[in-house]
Amino acid sequence: PVKTGRITAALSVVLEIMRDVVAATEIFEEFEAALKQVRAKTLTAKQRGLSLPSVPGLPSQVKSFVQKMDHAIQSVFNLACVFYGEATLRKSGKWLDGLTNHLEASQDAKGEFLPFSKELADLGKLIRNVRHCIEHPKPKQQLRITDFSLNVNAQLVEPTIAVIHDTTPLDTAPIQEFMRFFLEQVVVGAEMLMVFLASHHIAPVGGFPVGVGEIPLTQRRLGVRYGYLINMGGQIARLG
Repeated sequence: PVKTGRITAALSVVLEIMRDVVAATEIFEEFEAALKQVRAKTLTAKQRGLSLPSVPGLPSQVKSFVQKMDHAIQSVFNLACVFYGEATLRKSGKWLDGLTNHLEASQDAKGEFLPFSKELADLGKLIRNVRHCIEHPKPKQQLRITDFSLNVNAQLVEPTIAVIHDTTPLDTAPIQEFMRFFLEQVVVGAEMLMVFLASHHIAPVGGFPVGVGEIPLTQRRLGVRYGYLINMGGQIARLG
């Protein structure tokens, strides 16, 4: 039901998002596998001290993960550009703020689209600032990455990360949770943007009212949650 001229471009961008999300997921899973190996072992005494485990190439893993997340959120912006035009969005505001400002000015944000776009813009700023902390470190713009360590009670502490930034700081947290958080947020953000864009750009279908929403469980295919729906005699049915 979306205008056919946008379909190919939109699918191409969605594939780019998927590639980066899959690549980031692989990094996350490799990191989790390293943690599991360490958890299965115990610290061993070595010359009156302790031999601490470590994650090989930890800073590089974090850097690669953040870059993949940044690429994915850039593609999320590119997806919005397919529907509203890059020039229009960039004229309306900086990066993802342009989508919010355009929706607000054009009154093209029914329901939850506008508040969602604001949250998406905040997520984009956070990810971009984390990337800046890696690629352009400064005293007030940097990451503090800590490998395995011991606390004051001689307990093993798993790798942690903290984001030092004036506008989007993040307190020290386990790297595993850091990665999981960004993966979940980007996936949900991309998925919901697709839903909102599709629901705001529906072409007429034979005079029947068509909407976009969650597909009834009994009608889902391949785990797809959202799709085009049609009301037929009071019954919601998947279209296509």
